[in-house]
Amino acid sequence: MTDLPKGHYVGELYYLPVGSPKDGDFVFVPGSPGIEIEQGAVKASLLSSPGGAMVSVQAVWQADESALESARADIATHYPDADEIRLDAAPLSDVTATLTIGSASGVLHTVGPNQASGMPSNRVVFSETLTAAEKLETINAFRGKPGVLVLDYAGTLSLDESATVEIAGDLVDIVKSLAPKPVEEKSGGFFSRKKDPPPPEPPTLDMCAVALNDAIASGRLHIVNMDTPNVSSRVRDKATDELRATLAKMLFDKLQQMGADAIYLSSFPVRLRKSIPESVTFQISRTVDLGMWFAQNGGARLVAEAGAPIPEPPR
Repeated sequence: MTDLPKGHYVGELYYLPVGSPKDGDFVFVPGSPGIEIEQGAVKASLLSSPGGAMVSVQAVWQADESALESARADIATHYPDADEIRLDAAPLSDVTATLTIGSASGVLHTVGPNQASGMPSNRVVFSETLTAAEKLETINAFRGKPGVLVLDYAGTLSLDESATVEIAGDLVDIVKSLAPKPVEEKSGGFFSRKKDPPPPEPPTLDMCAVALNDAIASGRLHIVNMDTPNVSSRVRDKATDELRATLAKMLFDKLQQMGADAIYLSSFPVRLRKSIPESVTFQISRTVDLGMWFAQNGGARLVAEAGAPIPEPPR
């Protein structure tokens, strides 16, 4: 599964934080799917006849308790500052499974995609009539031949992410540097009345933005990003740009209000925060070669002769 949010593998299981890792909420994507085993019975069979055959497979995609315990231990190692750890199944939607029968010449037949039952088991039942050629290849898979019978699961994972940025510091030095400089009165001559000086030129909004950028670059203002793990750079940049624009407008308004008197300001502390939510979607998939699975779980004993001929389906 190549499209994954930020997280960690523990064996084949994959876990990831939901929101801020320190909150302790994590979800997992199960490892490889397989055929369900209930009280020692493998939920798969193949009934063969001289013509066609009938294959039945009950598949699941879930994590066992030992894998979950290993994941919890790994979370504690990777995220020592996390609160009490809560590990749940990832909220996958539209989970489907597909069974593919192949041969050396390519794909013979595809069953599905079939809708899964949902977490935690994601159970799917396949029951399909096979042609003679499909039957022979499927029997080989039940006997442990790889590359013939492949089970694919796929689902969608949607996460609510957010970009949060905070800017803090004292703007007093910036205010003083941008404060309009009063213009000295000029005499109109010995017998003339003094002319009122023109009002000082106020700084522009662009000048305020440039001064703030310089203050951030020099470390006089501190900017901190507090993003969830999978937020996009686009949303992160948008939050930062909007917060800078808000701060520039605040500075501009202060200078407009105080004018030349801004040079007498003793402090102008600020602490502003901006958050922008984002919904992020990942396409998750897992594949297992059932021939290899049957080789480890006695697949050959699951093949039996049908009591009556099974007609081949038209393909």
